[in-house]
Amino acid sequence: MKKLLSLCLAFFLVLGSSACANNKADESKMAEDAVAGYFDALRAGKWEEASEFVSDSYSDPLDIEQAEDYLESLLEVYDYGETFESEAKDFMTNVMKSLIASYEIKGVEKEDEKFIVNVDVVSKDYSNLDLSSVQTEANDYMEQYANDNMAKIQEVYQNEGEDAAMELILKDVSGYLFDTIEKVYAEAPEAAYSGHFEVENDEGEYKITDGQLN
Repeated sequence: MKKLLSLCLAFFLVLGSSACANNKADESKMAEDAVAGYFDALRAGKWEEASEFVSDSYSDPLDIEQAEDYLESLLEVYDYGETFESEAKDFMTNVMKSLIASYEIKGVEKEDEKFIVNVDVVSKDYSNLDLSSVQTEANDYMEQYANDNMAKIQEVYQNEGEDAAMELILKDVSGYLFDTIEKVYAEAPEAAYSGHFEVENDEGEYKITDGQLN
């Protein structure tokens, strides 16, 4: 009987340790999936979807969130019309799509209550973008547009006001302007980074709380 009890106890201990190991593996996989989901959403140009994988306190090392928030704040303050808003959002989506060329998750480590997901990333390097040529080209384009359409602009200005005239101008030129800027971003060089993202269990959901890329 004692031998039987000992065998049963040993059996349950093995089952218990196996369950703990499986649970740890499952948690590591969920942490890895959170980081992979984040990068996959970015590569699809879907910031709102990407933001579902991060916590409210997340500090974005790629500075995408700051750019997205800045664009949204501008669109809220200035009513430039539906065409301009659509072109601006398309521009942001396309820039985001081209930002991450590739990523590879190198491993997951557990540190206290958080998981450290190590990642290699190849992304666009926008730090040294020169937009001076774009500014010159845009100024020339706007000057030519104004000369060609002065009568129409003045008529709208006199009958409907300054905001309506501005909306007319931006409706006509915003596509060209954003396309021109987008080309500069597309030609930016790529750079390789290594870093990690910290992931924590937030009431059953695994969220990225911090990230570093060097």
